[in-house]
Amino acid sequence: MKSADYETLLSAEEAGRLRAEPLWHSGACGRTWPQALTCPCCAAGALPRLSQDAQAALRLMLRRCGARPMTERQLVRLAEEEAGPSGAETLLGLDELRRCGLVFTHRRVWGETLHAIPADAFAPWLLIVCPFETGESGARLPFRPSPTAAHPSLPLGRRMLGMLAELQRAGTACTKRGVLPKRTISRLQQRLETGLPAQWPSLRGWAAGYAHPADYPPLLAMLLDAACQAQIVAPQPGGYAWDEAALRRWLELDAAARERLLLARFLETAAAAAPSLQWIAALLPSLAPGEVCREEELLAWMRRHGLGAQPVHTSLTRGSEWANASGAPAPATKPVSAAKAVKEAMEASHAPAANYARQASDSPSTPDAPASGLARDLHDLLQDLAALGWLELGEAGSEAAMRWLGADTAQATPAPPVRLQPSGELVAFPGTPFPVLWRLEQLAEPRTLDVASVYRLTPRSVREACAGGWTSERMLAALTEVGAGEPPPLVLELLAAESPAPSPPAAPPAPHSRQPPAAHSTDPSNAPPKARQAPPHSTQPSRASHSAAPQTPEPLYLHVDELRRCPLLPPPRADRDARFPGLRDVPPAWLTQLRMYHASTKRELVEQALRWRAPLELRQQGRPLEFVPLRLDDHAGAWVVLGRPRRSPAGAAAGPELRLSPDMWEEMRVALPDNSSG
Repeated sequence: MKSADYETLLSAEEAGRLRAEPLWHSGACGRTWPQALTCPCCAAGALPRLSQDAQAALRLMLRRCGARPMTERQLVRLAEEEAGPSGAETLLGLDELRRCGLVFTHRRVWGETLHAIPADAFAPWLLIVCPFETGESGARLPFRPSPTAAHPSLPLGRRMLGMLAELQRAGTACTKRGVLPKRTISRLQQRLETGLPAQWPSLRGWAAGYAHPADYPPLLAMLLDAACQAQIVAPQPGGYAWDEAALRRWLELDAAARERLLLARFLETAAAAAPSLQWIAALLPSLAPGEVCREEELLAWMRRHGLGAQPVHTSLTRGSEWANASGAPAPATKPVSAAKAVKEAMEASHAPAANYARQASDSPSTPDAPASGLARDLHDLLQDLAALGWLELGEAGSEAAMRWLGADTAQATPAPPVRLQPSGELVAFPGTPFPVLWRLEQLAEPRTLDVASVYRLTPRSVREACAGGWTSERMLAALTEVGAGEPPPLVLELLAAESPAPSPPAAPPAPHSRQPPAAHSTDPSNAPPKARQAPPHSTQPSRASHSAAPQTPEPLYLHVDELRRCPLLPPPRADRDARFPGLRDVPPAWLTQLRMYHASTKRELVEQALRWRAPLELRQQGRPLEFVPLRLDDHAGAWVVLGRPRRSPAGAAAGPELRLSPDMWEEMRVALPDNSSG
């Protein structure tokens, strides 16, 4: 869920409280919550104003969990693995992040809570916490494009326009399985491939994230999903319905804005299919157009900041589920295999099982397996981004590198009017507005789709336009409106020969007509034509099953945002007693003074620290030791506490395990953190 989604879920009082939060008034740009959540300037100003516990919790979430929701148990386990802040400090920091509107909490249907950073806030905060710097200036890094690279000549949004026009001609009726007919799919795919280089590669890696992979080619599935996301078409019983207003909004978008939406959607699907890539997916759009970066630099950035680092699967950490209320030791656990670890990660992050199954089967059981798997996924991602026109692949020095192009390269420039040739050809120059191109798609057949697009008025295209509700008068008016000038005699003869006799105007279509608008204009004469009948090749229910309800196409993208189905919980109060139950019943000296205790009392303090997930301050032979207890073990009437010393730098490997018996320290106290900052 994004920041705007959360704003709609909050009460007016709570939203007003967050907008007045001083934390969100620290940026120079003047934004406040929720706009400040996604602003790099505001993030940079707000981060130092968070408490140390909140900063540590935020860094842990960004580095290890990414944009995925997590439970308190997962967050505390990650803190334990890194031997950094204790569980109590991590949860106090989490509470502060919830109160300031940077983290939101949902209740699962079975009573568990999920904590999440708004999806659109992940990238700006990640890049503040984990800045990316290349070894040399990216703009000056020598780059040699690959001689075998196949770069498309048209932006992806332009191809999507052609696909939508072809879908309008072919019809949107679906089969009884809820998919488009094979003939329609073939027509759409053929249109998408028009003008692509012969060596253009098929998209790889993320097709498993879409429904019906055996029916829809990856590029078609991606763009049809994008059309559904933009609400241009919407699933309904029997097929898809067109939304005229949504189509008009999409056509009127700035060219770069259209590409940014497509790029963001592609990176979202790639990150969900391979969660290890979500950090790369957040980084790439921040690169400047033309910036050169080696693949190894991207991997080094992830290693340097410990992004997505694999958990430390030791007997201690696997058994470090915090003790129950009585402080009893957690049950021992067996070593976890790599395949089982991937399965657990899949269940924790709610990602599609098919994609994780691929990762598990491909990952060898060697220490560098995660890195090699990440490098392979990164290479596939860059290959796909190059195929879609958002970057170039090549070399820098002797290493694999890429030059980022991004979405802004699709920025439209003013174009001359459409030129109508005596032969009936219409030439649309680079920068022609999408509403004009859409109108040309309704009236003429595309012949050349390149830097300049060439359409041709033919008897077939005129007949199809007439079947869609056009008249010769409207076609002539449309050609004049797009700037084609006075039609030549050949065009006038063609329109007169193929157009039917004038008839009374058709009734206006119902909302969400199955037919999109034939042209974009405020002129009432250019109102959307009535919906065509389903094309002959569309599969219709048989007479035997006419009483059964037609199937509604399922969502094309299989990854479901679980948070949308989970109710939002209010932020916690800054209440020390609520976070640490039983605080008033504990002797104050346990928290405030280093004292010597009997072994039985030492155990009580250890059990209390485990219940609160708090660290202990010990004194061994006069030397202080800050210790994070993880569990108690009993052996033949004797007990030991297992844990780790603190505090390691964030992202560093966990410190050595310590196994302490009560006679190994003299004085102790429970070092309960406070939450005065919250």
